[in-house]
This record gives sequence, structure tokens and C-alpha cells, in this order.
Amino acid sequence: MVEDTLTLAWLENEQPELNQEDLDLTDLVDTIAEDARYEYPEHHIRTELPEQAEIRGTSHRALAQAIENVVRNACKYTPAGGTVMIRLQEEAGGYRLSVEDDGPGVPAEQLEAIFRPFFRATRIRESVPSGHGLGLALASRHLDAIGGRIRACNLAGNGGLAMHLWLPAVRM
Repeated sequence: MVEDTLTLAWLENEQPELNQEDLDLTDLVDTIAEDARYEYPEHHIRTELPEQAEIRGTSHRALAQAIENVVRNACKYTPAGGTVMIRLQEEAGGYRLSVEDDGPGVPAEQLEAIFRPFFRATRIRESVPSGHGLGLALASRHLDAIGGRIRACNLAGNGGLAMHLWLPAVRM
């Protein structure tokens, strides 16, 4: 938690110079999904990924931490036997990464607040006691730093939450 708090403070108070690297987003997402399958064997973690998704001039560390925080969050709030769906597709000069879970969702009026540091949604506090409210705040700040963005919406039907990340194919 201390490291996450320090990273968050650094991202919010500095205009960090992040390493600029080229990477294959498909490989990165696949690796994070494999790690999640190992860490959450009771979940069904599914992926729909393109053969390749090249990103130029991004920060591997920032991007990996953002995606990992979103995927871990989805796994954490999905009940055993539930599904986490991870999709990656090309969209408007970049890529859209969607992570959908079978968790309790978030009250509509709190969908933007979940990206604030130390905020935990009401339903989440009631269903899963652990956590400090830093993961999504860090994900949002990391994505801002590399020119991306994130938003959340509740899934229709049986509940659950969808996180949509947009990542530029080339960082300017």
C-alpha cells in the first residue's frame, strides 16, 4: 500500500517522464490474463485478443500496472465460478480494452468516484472487505500519463461491471 500511495502522489504531483517503448499489447494482456488465471483458479478468465496489437512510444510499466489493476479488481469482485471477460480490439487510432466481471457492480452515482484515491463503492465495501481504494485510482493516473483513458459502466442483466480502457497506438 505504501508503494502504491507513493506512486499515486508522484503521478498526481509531477509530470513524470515515462520511458517510451514499443510493445505488443496482445502479449502484455495475455501475460496478465495468465497470471490472473494462476492467482484465481476458481474463476473463468476468458480473452478475445487480436493476433497482434502494436503500441509505440508507451510506458510498459505504467500500462502493465494499469491493466493488471483493472483485471485484478475484476477477479477480486467476481464470485468463485464466475467469469471475467477480457477483450481487445482496434478503435479510432488506438485500442479498446474491455474487462467485464460478474461482481456486484457499482451504484450508478459512484461510477466516476471509483477512480478517486481511497474511494470504495458502497456495494464493494459490503461484499469484499479488503482493499484500500488505490488500484483504480492508479490505473486512471497511469493511463492519463500515457495518453489513454478509462471509464466504468454497469452491465445490464445480471449485474457486473465493465471497465473500458482506450489506449493510443502511438503516444504523441
